[in-house]
Amino acid sequence: MKRILLFLLLIFIVSCTGSGSSSSSEQKWRSGSDGLKMSFVSDNPPSEVLSTQEISVMAEFSNKGAENIPPGGAIFYLTGYDKTILFGREVMAQKTGELLEGRSQYNSQGSQSSFAKWTTRVNTNQLPRIDSFKQDLTVTSCYKYRTVATPEVCVDPDKYDSAVAGKCDFEVRNLGSTQGAPVSVSDVKLRTTSDTAYFEIHFQNSGKNKGDMPYLPSKGLDNCYTSLGVQDINMVQLSKVYLSGVDFTSSCKPSRQVRLINGKGFVSCERPISGSYFTGVLNIELDYNYRQSMSKQISIVNMNR
Repeated sequence: MKRILLFLLLIFIVSCTGSGSSSSSEQKWRSGSDGLKMSFVSDNPPSEVLSTQEISVMAEFSNKGAENIPPGGAIFYLTGYDKTILFGREVMAQKTGELLEGRSQYNSQGSQSSFAKWTTRVNTNQLPRIDSFKQDLTVTSCYKYRTVATPEVCVDPDKYDSAVAGKCDFEVRNLGSTQGAPVSVSDVKLRTTSDTAYFEIHFQNSGKNKGDMPYLPSKGLDNCYTSLGVQDINMVQLSKVYLSGVDFTSSCKPSRQVRLINGKGFVSCERPISGSYFTGVLNIELDYNYRQSMSKQISIVNMNR
């Protein structure tokens, strides 16, 4: 009998330890505010170049967030230059052809680096008497992404009834300030009555530059560097709010398409409740496309003047 009790105790300890480590592990990889990271490769382009040289523009990129970017799920646009001097076209575009794997419990680093590259000769026929001139080179990336937040919540229909024995000792915990995506669920507030749980869910754009912003997936990726209007940008799609077997996304107001003002927005959602208090994991999912850009100015020395 003692051996059986000892065996059951060991199983209990191991199961509790395993559960805790899994939760801790998920908190680590679902953290940070990066999605697709990109930068110019050193000297591609150089700050100064002779007009007789070929110019190479190379953007290095990798997925450092917690969601996969599927093949074709990211596109890069090169703009900002005078097409009569460089490339001969107003815009150069390149799509990703491979899966960009995000961070996970099996992959702590995300995808390896990939590259978008464009090359051109300089046409100085229109500028015969100019010693040097400058050109702007802007790379804009647009990609599909998702934010998943899984805070623990404790819902208590009898919160204000002092005669009830069982009570919540917390309301919301383990949200984290970021979830491994450029848009985060920044806060969840919970209020309860005897028959309804009210969730106020707050979102925040963590983009580092002024032009880094989400927009609705329905707008697509094509021509995102110029085709989006004011009504399209700073928008996310609330795809799921789910708790303990109940999907109550349809209750969220004012809309499931959430506008972020000054980078922030929120919705209020309602879930019917009954019985005694319970704890569970609140699943929140946001879908959006994300646009970000980087620029570099180069100086071209005219060797044909």
